[in-house]
Amino acid sequence: MTWSTSKCAAGLMARPLWRAGCLVISLLAVAAISAGQPGIETHVYPLPHAELSPHAWNFTEGPDGAMWFTESKPCTKSPCPNHEEIGRITHDGVITEYELPSSSSPLGNGPIGIATGSDGAIWFTELRGNKIGRITKAGVLTEYPLPLPANPYGIAAGSDGALWFTEPNPGAQAIGRITTAGVVTIYPLGDADPVFIVAGPDGALWFTEGNFNRIGRISTLGQITRYPVPTGCTPEGIATGPDGALWFTCLVTSLIGRITTGGTVTTYTMPTANSRPVSIIGGPDGALWFTEQKGLGRITISGVFTEYPTGFAASAIAAGLGELWTNAPAASITQIILGDTTPPVITPHISGTLGSNGWYRSNVTLSWDITDAESGIASSSGCGTTTLAADTPGVTLTCSATNGAGLSALKAITIKIDQTPPVISGMPGLGCSIWPPDHRMIPVATVTAADAMSGIAAGSFKVTGTSNEPPSGPQISIVQSAGAYTVALLAERSSDGTGRIYTLRAVASDQAGNTTTINATCTVPHDQRN
Repeated sequence: MTWSTSKCAAGLMARPLWRAGCLVISLLAVAAISAGQPGIETHVYPLPHAELSPHAWNFTEGPDGAMWFTESKPCTKSPCPNHEEIGRITHDGVITEYELPSSSSPLGNGPIGIATGSDGAIWFTELRGNKIGRITKAGVLTEYPLPLPANPYGIAAGSDGALWFTEPNPGAQAIGRITTAGVVTIYPLGDADPVFIVAGPDGALWFTEGNFNRIGRISTLGQITRYPVPTGCTPEGIATGPDGALWFTCLVTSLIGRITTGGTVTTYTMPTANSRPVSIIGGPDGALWFTEQKGLGRITISGVFTEYPTGFAASAIAAGLGELWTNAPAASITQIILGDTTPPVITPHISGTLGSNGWYRSNVTLSWDITDAESGIASSSGCGTTTLAADTPGVTLTCSATNGAGLSALKAITIKIDQTPPVISGMPGLGCSIWPPDHRMIPVATVTAADAMSGIAAGSFKVTGTSNEPPSGPQISIVQSAGAYTVALLAERSSDGTGRIYTLRAVASDQAGNTTTINATCTVPHDQRN
């Protein structure tokens, strides 16, 4: 393991804005990292007023792109210092603090959970103050008292536009809902221990029930379902993964769990025993990241672990654009910048005449652009230029590339080519003549159409007929059956004319848009000599 450190200059100490000094720790190599797993660089920003031992509890990414967090001095007995705030930290470490009003509780307000609401404001729970708070980007604060006893803890924005929160208070365990107008609804749980809550991919809210070893689900209509997890797990953090499932931590048994929206549970044993994972979040690299006793962990959706021994224990983690945030070490916030987290970009370029239904009606040339702005392209396969000239029902060409960080991408393109028009058979040949003109309907053709590659387009095959002489009754019979047209013509012509000429036309198109048209004529001469 190789570490490098540098000390950032401390800025102004004036409130409300304070530029934190920062310790930069670059984790250049860890034995557990393999290809496709990013290294990390951490920036530690001390919180203002270190003499009060402040602590950041939880984070949410605000609509302004900054991270907002709940902050207070840990307090277990009265009196507590009045140092409870909602904080904001920018990508480059600029911290702003907004102090909460004094609490009627001797132990303070206890701001804990925090989430961004559908109204663009930041919402948070006050565990000991029994309130839900709201703060705008400009720092305007509103508090909403809850029916007692409450002790709200985790909070998340729901798909219905409201905020949902947990109430783990013994004897009054519940899930609460508050609209952005401040209207509160409480859904009792009975025996439960709701901790953290998150919006699920199915539109419901999912929450952990720590000491009851369950994952709970509540719909936006208040319907509650429980799913048991392995005995002793003590589920704590919960997050929606990039695979459409919910992922959770098992605090006691050091497992990472996964539960589908249908309730199927899978667990993964962590590489290090007694790691005690707490919070978990979907990272910007498509994996799940979690806090543990002595560092950070990462698990892919296929269950592959990486551990990062940062040396400090965090209890909260949040994700931003290409970065993570945690609340450790003590009295600090740590920004974790990931290495290259995006795979190469593969862009196909197809040259040819595109017909209908995804078919090409000409030779096709396929080339590829492969780019990676962060770590470059380390290797590629199948990405050369290819020209296809023959008709084909589908040739799949695949380009794959790996960047300098070991992340891979693959793009497959299927090319279908049909340059050959349909074949129409059975039209009358040259010299088609009907004699004698005895007024009978004479069969002259059975017409069919076929296309060996893309097939005949529905409704495109038609046979029509016209006559050059006025009718003296039905002259042309065209009957379709079993995909073929049977054509019969009337053996009749005008007595004072030069002979009747029937003109027949057959048209068919294939699925690619190629069209065949065939014309034919049959005559009823004025007399047999003609």
